[in-house]
Amino acid sequence: MKAPWRLSSSWFPWLVLLLILLSIAFLSKEGIWSFELLKVNREAIEAAAKIIETIVLIIGGILAYIRFFKGRTLKAKLIINTSSAVYRVENALQHCIDIEIQNTGAVAIWNYRLEIVATIHSEKEENIKITKYAKLPGEIKQIERLIDVGESAYEQAFLDVPLTAFAVTYQIVVFDQNDAIWNRALTVENVVSKRNVTNRA
Repeated sequence: MKAPWRLSSSWFPWLVLLLILLSIAFLSKEGIWSFELLKVNREAIEAAAKIIETIVLIIGGILAYIRFFKGRTLKAKLIINTSSAVYRVENALQHCIDIEIQNTGAVAIWNYRLEIVATIHSEKEENIKITKYAKLPGEIKQIERLIDVGESAYEQAFLDVPLTAFAVTYQIVVFDQNDAIWNRALTVENVVSKRNVTNRA
């Protein structure tokens, strides 16, 4: 069931009006509400109406905040900065991809995941999921992966590319613990000592 503030704007007001009419009919039937009572208790009714109006305004403000502001101000935001370098190794060229995951939002990013798929451009294109990453020293154990507000996390990936390839395109995808996704594409020429830098996701 959708929340009240997400209901269709076309029929929600009619639903409220129907609810009011049914309430009036019920009160009239039980003898709780009538035009005579309105005349006798005019001042009390006006005071109650002002109180109800105030409550409605407060509820409306809360719902507007939830719908238009909270989801935006507390939304996770990331920028993926990348750079690359290419080195000669035995019978191949090794690509080193440096990745900075910068938290530019208003909430911390917990337990993010990084996935990189490389498309090797040659006579026959090939897609490879990268599994080789720089690791922390053996004595350091990383329990949780946290990027606090205004801070960055750094990752480094490696891929050995055949000499016959002329370029590689990297699709870099970052997931947070709620499965929100940010992605960045980077194409690197398969030439030694070439360095490519991009600044924004």
